[in-house]
Amino acid sequence: MKENPFVPATARRFLSTVIFNLPVCARDRSGNPAGAAEELQRIARFFAQSAKNAPKLGILLVSIPAAIRCIFRARQVCGACFLGMLFVFAGCTTPSEWHKTFVFGTVCRVRFFERVPASLQHAVFSRLRELDDIFSVTRSGTSLAVINQNAGIAPVPAPREVLTVLSRALYFAEQTTLGNKKAAFDPTIGPLAKLWNIGTEDEHIPKEAEIRTALAHVDWREVEINMENQTVFLKKPGMMLDLGAVVKGYAADEAVRILEDAGVSRALLDFGGNIYALGSKSYTSNFQIGIQDPRAPRGVYKGILEVHDTSLVTSGDYERFFEIDNTRYHHILSTETGWPVSNGIRSVTIIMDSSMDADALSTSVFALGYEKGSELLSNFPDAGSIFVFDDGSVVVSDSLREIYTSSTPETVGSANLIIGNISGSTAL
Repeated sequence: MKENPFVPATARRFLSTVIFNLPVCARDRSGNPAGAAEELQRIARFFAQSAKNAPKLGILLVSIPAAIRCIFRARQVCGACFLGMLFVFAGCTTPSEWHKTFVFGTVCRVRFFERVPASLQHAVFSRLRELDDIFSVTRSGTSLAVINQNAGIAPVPAPREVLTVLSRALYFAEQTTLGNKKAAFDPTIGPLAKLWNIGTEDEHIPKEAEIRTALAHVDWREVEINMENQTVFLKKPGMMLDLGAVVKGYAADEAVRILEDAGVSRALLDFGGNIYALGSKSYTSNFQIGIQDPRAPRGVYKGILEVHDTSLVTSGDYERFFEIDNTRYHHILSTETGWPVSNGIRSVTIIMDSSMDADALSTSVFALGYEKGSELLSNFPDAGSIFVFDDGSVVVSDSLREIYTSSTPETVGSANLIIGNISGSTAL
């Protein structure tokens, strides 16, 4: 996770909030509005220097009176701007309602903790729909659908987004290939996923012969990417890409990029099991994210993480599944057996800056199991992890212990969001 943003970002937030929320009322020393930007930059530098010298926000607040005197001596902020300044440092921005759209087969939501124009929300959702139109494997005519249709026939031109996501997926496939075995994470899982159809009206237990046939078409080594020609080729007929285990993470990273480019510093994104905490909830508190108890009703959590500026992604056996004769068949399929993974793990949550990598890692680690998954995680020192096992026990990585609190009667209801349900995390 990134460095705590409370103090270092104060000057930037002050400047952006004053400019965004208030009318242009600044003047330079001669009363000319043209010098307003320079004056505001000078004040921002003042706060930045104060922030640099103050290890705690409380120390920085001591500098505010001096800053205000500096502001009024410069005569470049009117009364409205002064009130805006007090508003900023009070940290009392009212959060927005959840803004929702349905893409990638799930509900994707964004909530802002500062004022933003409605056009920004539309820009984020427009980008999500663009990505859904590229990566969907259930609709004809999408980029992935065309690539799959041409398996064993010819290379297919692919957009930048497909080349980026597929390249990263193949990297994780290589990382999860043990010896001569298949990769635990394989973006060519499409034939097997389509056979089971878990999460649809056609979900069923396939015949063993059908599973063996599908597995014969699962092999990431038979994917050819030509970056120079910008094409993708599946070398064997019957192969199918399915990037569902990584594309929501990429979408979350894209949404955060749009928000950060627009100057947004505080928001919460929930893409059905993929969460991104942008900035902090307020100027004095982080976001509280609950880890869903896999065998409890939605909204009951095993513990709470206090986070900022990071992504959290959960993969579990309770996200999409069906049951027959008290046996659960979930959507994370083994590339070795062709059946749902069964290794004593109920859920894995990964916390790291890159949501795309967290997405791939959560699936990879779940499929590998605790021991081999932990070995994989050792290659990603910036990733924290939380395992929930069949017996209900929880293992939290060392890097997260200071920000993780086990659920107790006193903490119930204190989470801002519960991560861990593909159909939409529970907001509290």
